[in-house]
Amino acid sequence: MRKPAVTRALNPVDKNAERIIKNLRKQAKRLKCDGIEFPVCLRDIDKFKKSNDHSVNVFGYETNVYPSRISSKQ
Repeated sequence: MRKPAVTRALNPVDKNAERIIKNLRKQAKRLKCDGIEFPVCLRDIDKFKKSNDHSVNVFGYETNVYPSRISSKQ
């Protein structure tokens, strides 16, 4: 399960970002990811957004970073 990684993205830190602390694990348990497999496919992003009331932006990378999918919700 990758939910702690999602909660880290929602709670960024400058130092030791790889550490998943107890608070992040608690927040991860509150995320609704029923029917969503990780890594998340593009078709499941809307399902995640609706279930968790979050906006999700997707970026791609080849030689440069580019927006692949930008949420209309802030």
